[in-house]
Amino acid sequence: MWRAREIDDDRVIVEPAPGAMPRMPFWRGEYPWRPYGLSLKLADFRAEIAQQMLPHVDSDDDPAEVMEWLKNDYFLDEVGARQLIGYVRRQLRSVGAISSSDTIIVETYQDPIGDRRKVIQSPFGGRVNAPWSIALAAEIKNRTGVEPELQVGDDGILFRLPDSDADWPVEIIRELTPEMISEQIYEHLANSALFGATFRKNAYRALRGTVEAERHSGCSVCGRKTCKRLRDNLMTSR
Repeated sequence: MWRAREIDDDRVIVEPAPGAMPRMPFWRGEYPWRPYGLSLKLADFRAEIAQQMLPHVDSDDDPAEVMEWLKNDYFLDEVGARQLIGYVRRQLRSVGAISSSDTIIVETYQDPIGDRRKVIQSPFGGRVNAPWSIALAAEIKNRTGVEPELQVGDDGILFRLPDSDADWPVEIIRELTPEMISEQIYEHLANSALFGATFRKNAYRALRGTVEAERHSGCSVCGRKTCKRLRDNLMTSR
């Protein structure tokens, strides 16, 4: 694992970063989050298939009625239906539930270098998980004094407390009210990766055709630096 330490006009200088959270390089692009409406439908489907599989958790046979339901209502083929049933069965045996429209699961595991990480399984999409992660990270830092590293996706949030034995209570998820979440988001959004990525895309669109943009045409690193300077100037002058 490597971390970008410095970005010059013609090179990117990196350093070893063992145990750091992997992130997609910005020059590879940023994929859009799953639409919220689609995420809700997926969450409802996960709740429904978990309910259908509960009576069959202890059996290794694929229930015929669930197979037919998946084929007829969701147009899965034989292989896809069996794989989905197997996934849900394993999760129900291990945890007793799967993340869905009415269930959020928090799991802890140990990575290959021995650090503990927490995963919040939330199927509501990155448009919910990304701002939620900002509020959670701020509250974790307030309670433990350690700023967590995190990675957000459409199906959950991955946390790591670097170089620390501190643990954060799961109760944070229940204790954060909508008002507290909104307050934390407004306070910390400007310094988040989510804001930086969105600002960078909008600034690049706004700068297209200008002298500065033409000078750095074709150089994603230089374009990123231009947008970062603009953002830093705006943050300083606000």
